[in-house]
Amino acid sequence: MNSSHRTLTLLLVATLLLLDGVRGVSFEKHKAISHDTYYLGKHAHPRHRLKEVEGYAFLHNHRDSRAGKLSPSTSKATHFGRNNHTSSSKKSSAEHRKRQLGTTLDCTEPIAVGAVWKTSLGFYINSLNTQQLSTRYLTSAILHATDAWNCALRTDNRLVLGPLLAVRPSLSGRDITVDSPDGSNIIGLGTIDGKHGTIAVTIVWGIFSGPIPLREIVEFKMIFDANHYRFGNSSLRAGVIDFEATATHEMGHAFGNEDIYDPQCADVTMYGTSAENETKKRTLEVPDVVGIQSLYPPE
Repeated sequence: MNSSHRTLTLLLVATLLLLDGVRGVSFEKHKAISHDTYYLGKHAHPRHRLKEVEGYAFLHNHRDSRAGKLSPSTSKATHFGRNNHTSSSKKSSAEHRKRQLGTTLDCTEPIAVGAVWKTSLGFYINSLNTQQLSTRYLTSAILHATDAWNCALRTDNRLVLGPLLAVRPSLSGRDITVDSPDGSNIIGLGTIDGKHGTIAVTIVWGIFSGPIPLREIVEFKMIFDANHYRFGNSSLRAGVIDFEATATHEMGHAFGNEDIYDPQCADVTMYGTSAENETKKRTLEVPDVVGIQSLYPPE
């Protein structure tokens, strides 16, 4: 990096630091349907103006490991009829997969039965951040997180989410639109206001109700709160939220998974809370694999 590029980057970071306490993402104007989920309403489909999509914001909560506090158990998967029509064949398939993989606990829940990606559009990374996390590190962590879910499908030619379209070092999480779909999947670091204890949020837009064959996910946005939490590689630095582990959890939402709060499921990647120094969410547990394979059965 030459001196002019370095100066420009420092100026951009300084500007973000000045703005950090001023402008952040907030969902308070939207309808809270649980302690960690907001309903963002209906909007025009970003690519098919005759269709409508609905949006949900899934907030990932910090766990105070010293006090052992966990977010309360909640069940909101039936909101707006999202999971009211699980077919017997779908249930049978899921049970068969659980038997094959040797688990009896559910520990997995889709956002909506049948709501999956039908077209892989790829995503962007806005890598500008106030914590001096390198573009290389952020990109590597996000790609590992995406690969964890894609590889669980055990297919060589099926890319559900991806590819990476571009890394944009002059943009951050503040440049992400969250209140309505805009046709792009984007990941970045910014600020999340209005809900204390939120580490990250993933917004998923799609068709989540109606006939199951017509349901689909069409867009996601992902923001990590770099104003209230320190991120990094917890294998190398103590006292930070592990970025890759958090990204793997958030990617689970982008693929179509709900948060899980059953205490018996505390080790699964989709468990709804995280703490500093926690790296176990970097890899999927058996229930996570069961869930993603049930959502995306072999073609």
